[in-house]
Amino acid sequence: MAILKADIESFINVCMEDGISAASLTEAIKLCLRDISNIGLLVGSDTTQVLADGDLSLAVPAEYKDLLNIQLTDDGDVLQDPLIALSGGHEEYRLLMADSVTTGTPEYYSEYDGAFYLYPPPDDDYTVNIEYQKYDDQDDTAIEFGDEFSNALKFGSLYFYAMMKSRERYVSLWGPKYEHEKEMRRLNMKKQPSITR
Repeated sequence: MAILKADIESFINVCMEDGISAASLTEAIKLCLRDISNIGLLVGSDTTQVLADGDLSLAVPAEYKDLLNIQLTDDGDVLQDPLIALSGGHEEYRLLMADSVTTGTPEYYSEYDGAFYLYPPPDDDYTVNIEYQKYDDQDDTAIEFGDEFSNALKFGSLYFYAMMKSRERYVSLWGPKYEHEKEMRRLNMKKQPSITR
């Protein structure tokens, strides 16, 4: 079940006992969506990219914030181990590429200038699964967060609305509740362990 803007509006109207219009809440909801996505709680997956034999890089997905995982799948749909970040970053990648003409199954990557560079370059075709933290697209009519974010979005939107309208009583009441919900979501987020070479 998706979180609906109407549910957030209804909650705020009940709590503030006002006849607040949908238009006046839009900015508060967008501020809340931006705030929650800025702390890395919205996760996306890009399975649209194909890595062809000899390709050196993959594009960073839209609304990308931070990488969680890159995995390759071969012809038999067997998921490979996650790629490992080069500890020396793109400089290490350049050194490896300068000293080698090796191809094979990519095991490592560096992130640079809007792309992921893979080493060694592939000697076969692969489909790619990139899991990443993303920024919310700020569309309050199609909220991407799952049901577990319902309270955080309601409390946060009410908090931001109260701040915009200088309603101190509501700010002091709902601000701590919102922060608590955000922290609970952050603590319950499953994050891939980072591996570096």
